[in-house]
Amino acid sequence: MQVPQCTLYSDNPYHRLLFAADGRYQPVRSTVADAIEGGGDLLHVHWEEHVLRDQRTATEAELSADYFIGRLKEFAARGGRIVWTIHNARPHEGQYMAVFTRLQVELGRQCDRVMVHNLEAARIAVEELGVPQSRLYYLPHPSYLGIYEAEARTAARVRGSDGKRVLLLGKLRRYKGIEFMLEALFPVASPGEFDVHIAGETLPNDEYGQELLRLFARYPQVEVDMRRIEDSEIADLVTGARCVLLPYERFLTSGVALLALTFGTPVVAPDTRQLREVLPAAAHEFLFEPSNADDLRAKTRALIDLSEPRYAQLVESMLQRAAYLHPSRAAKRLADLYDSVRVQGKGP
Repeated sequence: MQVPQCTLYSDNPYHRLLFAADGRYQPVRSTVADAIEGGGDLLHVHWEEHVLRDQRTATEAELSADYFIGRLKEFAARGGRIVWTIHNARPHEGQYMAVFTRLQVELGRQCDRVMVHNLEAARIAVEELGVPQSRLYYLPHPSYLGIYEAEARTAARVRGSDGKRVLLLGKLRRYKGIEFMLEALFPVASPGEFDVHIAGETLPNDEYGQELLRLFARYPQVEVDMRRIEDSEIADLVTGARCVLLPYERFLTSGVALLALTFGTPVVAPDTRQLREVLPAAAHEFLFEPSNADDLRAKTRALIDLSEPRYAQLVESMLQRAAYLHPSRAAKRLADLYDSVRVQGKGP
């Protein structure tokens, strides 16, 4: 059975992870209007900030949110069941925050189940959005094994033993704290002690790209590759790094953290509940105090200087956690969720 997904990003392997290993359901890119016209009984909502992203004013954002919620109500009135995954507590670009929160509250009221990838998302759903706890469905974000399985098995064998390269990978967006990271690692204008590689693209037509070009001009010692990174390049990038940096200012779920986990590459990231939940205990000592530049630099230095036996143990613990979060387990549980929603409908 095909399940309309609103939104589905073709360049993000997320949906492949959650569906490939179980044949009961298949995702199809959709809008709510498509789901209504298609006559199906199930719809899954993701990344709801997409509803507001192209709006030029707060009024347009309000109207877009109202239209979206209205169509959801129409789908439900026809007997449709709705699942919503909370990916973000705040819009990535920080726009129309009040409208975004109202949209999330309304989504929580309309949906039959709210899927969360971590306990922090569950807390936000209940405490901030008023979702009844009985409607929550906890499904940890899977690792990327199955997509990068052969490369992940090879990672521990080919990893260099004395590298100091640190990597920031993925879409280059404002919330990722790129300027904060560079100022933390290079407090003075010199080559410094870190070999930093930044790889990824900005959003189409985003003025942030020009801001980044001006920023990167101040750091000629940093290697920058501003383009879409192909899947075939991921393995070499991630396994070639001593660690992956996540200097993020705000996030709820990090696909890059799960990608690093898949290859066994340690991460330096903010010390948050959601990362402590997904990373093995051995990796927690390299989580830095949020917004603390000195701590980010110290944790990066400590990871680079880690003895090779301890580094190898850390890599192995990351790989073991990736295996525990294998997509095949997540795919079965998602299909079970769809089965239950179609039979039971909305919870209390």
